[in-house]
Amino acid sequence: MTPGKFIFSALLLLVLVAPGTVVADPARDAADAVKRGDVNDAEKMLRAALAEAEQLGPDDPRLGGALENLAAFHEGLSENDKAEPLYLRALKVFERALGDTHPRFITSLNFVGSFYEQSERYDESARYFARALSATEGWVGPDHSVTSGALTKLANIYRMGRRFAKAEPLYLRAIAIREGEATPVRLRRTLGYYAELLRATGRDAEASKIAARAKALAR
Repeated sequence: MTPGKFIFSALLLLVLVAPGTVVADPARDAADAVKRGDVNDAEKMLRAALAEAEQLGPDDPRLGGALENLAAFHEGLSENDKAEPLYLRALKVFERALGDTHPRFITSLNFVGSFYEQSERYDESARYFARALSATEGWVGPDHSVTSGALTKLANIYRMGRRFAKAEPLYLRAIAIREGEATPVRLRRTLGYYAELLRATGRDAEASKIAARAKALAR
């Protein structure tokens, strides 16, 4: 993916997170500018939106959104040294404004975790996805389908960081939850990830069984 496409995708994601809000509009306009090739104009729009949001006060969620917009822009340009403090500041804004079990705070945790994942900083990524899991459990409970997604994400990060002993019980929890879901799509995906862990730990026979089960769910 080219930098322009990455920036466009990142900003569009933020539009989808906050549709119809003052946070979404600058992100949409900036994404359109990037699509036209006007990266400099996009940055000006996002910085102007941030300056306006600063006037709302340090604990306004719209400030958090403006910070994330600019962070996503810099991440898309591989300017991680500029993106990181913006993501972290946004996270603090959402936590102060909304509390540590609010879904928008959880989304912000996931953005930070994903940022570190893209940089292959798996230990740091895991810390934020672990916080997201804890917050999700506080929001919807330990056995909700949303929680299964948070479990799978954290397990994936542990697996990529080769922390297999931490990943495996999370996969098993996620699988147990997803077995109760009406459609098998997410269960199939999680089984596939678990099969990868089993192969990575030398348990090829078990991996084949899990992979076969996942394949059967695709029929």
